[in-house]
Amino acid sequence: MSKVCIISTWLPPVEKILSSGDEAHENFIKAINKLNLQIYYIFIDENKHHYKDGSSEKETRINNLKSYSNFYQIKKSDIKSTKKKVEKIIFDNNLSNFFIVQNCIDFIEKKKSRKIIMWGLEDNIQAREKILYFKKNIIKKLILKVFFIYKNFADRVNVVKKLNKSDIVLQPGRNYFDKWKKYINKKTKIFLVHPSTEDYQNRVKVESGLKLDPNKKNILLIGQPNSSLASGNIKYLCEEILPLLEKENLINHFHFYVIGKIHEKINNNIKYYIDKWKKYVFVTNYIDDLSSTMSNSDAVIQLTP
Repeated sequence: MSKVCIISTWLPPVEKILSSGDEAHENFIKAINKLNLQIYYIFIDENKHHYKDGSSEKETRINNLKSYSNFYQIKKSDIKSTKKKVEKIIFDNNLSNFFIVQNCIDFIEKKKSRKIIMWGLEDNIQAREKILYFKKNIIKKLILKVFFIYKNFADRVNVVKKLNKSDIVLQPGRNYFDKWKKYINKKTKIFLVHPSTEDYQNRVKVESGLKLDPNKKNILLIGQPNSSLASGNIKYLCEEILPLLEKENLINHFHFYVIGKIHEKINNNIKYYIDKWKKYVFVTNYIDDLSSTMSNSDAVIQLTP
C-alpha cells in the first residue's frame, strides 16, 4: 500500500465542525481513504484554541486519528528543532508523498524524490488594512502605512518562497489564488479550491441549530469575530450599513447574527458597536448545527473570506 504523510497544526474533526479548516481536513481524509493510501499523520502541536492541553475535543480527535493512521505528535518549538524531529519521522518511515497544511511547509526539506501537495497560504495585508482603518491619529496611521508597505512586500516574498517548495498548491480564496498565480514558478501548479463541498441549497431543512425569527430577514455573518478582518467588517456593518437601513426605515426587517468561535471574550474594539445595535445584531458564538442554520437563513456572509 502506498503511503502519504500529512503534516498539520490541525486535527481532523470527529463530530464537531468548528471551522472551515475542520471541514477541509475532513475532506482531505475522505479523499485519501478513497485512494486507499496508508496515512502517516504528523501533528505539530501549538497548544492553542480547541487544541489546548486538557481539551476533551483535542483528546477525542487524537484518539480517532490513532484508529486509522500512524500518528505522531510534536510539540512545536523553533523551526529548526521541529524540522529535525519531522525529518527523523520521514526518514524512519521512508516517506516520499506529502500533504502539507500551510506554514507546516517550514518543517520539511524539498527534495527531488519528494512529491508535495500543499494547502495554500494567506498573507496579512487585509488584517493590516483593518488596523489602519481603526487608527484615528493621522501621524501614527502614516507611520504604520509606511511600515506596512515594507511588511507586505516581505510577506509576499516569504509566502511565494514557501509555495514554490511544493509541486501542487490547493489554494482557498479567489483573491489569494489570483495573487499567488502571478508569482509562483512554472514548476508549481496552483488550483483554486474551497474547503466546503456541501451544497446547502439541497440540504433538508431541519428545525435545529440557531432559532431564527420567521418575520425577519435573517443574515448570518460567519467567522471568528475577534480576528482583525472580521472585526473590521463588523464595524463597517455597524457604522455604514445599519445607519443607512435605519435612515430608509428598513432596519426593522433585519436581524444579523455573528456566528464564530469566541476565545474568552469579544474584543472591546467591536463590543461597543455591537452593543449599540444589540436590537438587530446578535453574537451567537459557536453553534452545533451550522448547516441547518445556513439553510434556514436568508443570506450568508463570510466575515473572513
